[in-house]
Amino acid sequence: MRHANSIFSQLLSYIPRHTFQKIVERHKGDKRAGSFTCWSQFNIMLYAQLCGRKSLRGMVLSWQNHRHLHYHLGTMPVTRSTLSDVNRNLPSGIYLELFFGLLGKLRDKVIASADEVVPIGWTVYWLC
Repeated sequence: MRHANSIFSQLLSYIPRHTFQKIVERHKGDKRAGSFTCWSQFNIMLYAQLCGRKSLRGMVLSWQNHRHLHYHLGTMPVTRSTLSDVNRNLPSGIYLELFFGLLGKLRDKVIASADEVVPIGWTVYWLC
């Protein structure tokens, strides 16, 4: 049988795991996490955001429905109490640094594509 990546996996490919792990190590995010990692928490929260889940119960139930994908994503199942504890104790600087890293990548691509469409002198006005 031929393997096909899920759309969620393709979306995660824009965030290299080794880059995410370096950010987590800088902020000591996995220090008190036990076996539940920041990568698993990030995957669950991203999945919940894309699915429009608003409660922890809804996030966990939805995530558990896709157990067959956990191994391929490098994540694990979670309970509601564990997710609640990790969300409360995880340093928010991890996501702040991740956001600005992704924003920098996007900015470089937008500027490069704008230079193709708009004359270089207009790029500054277009971004403001």
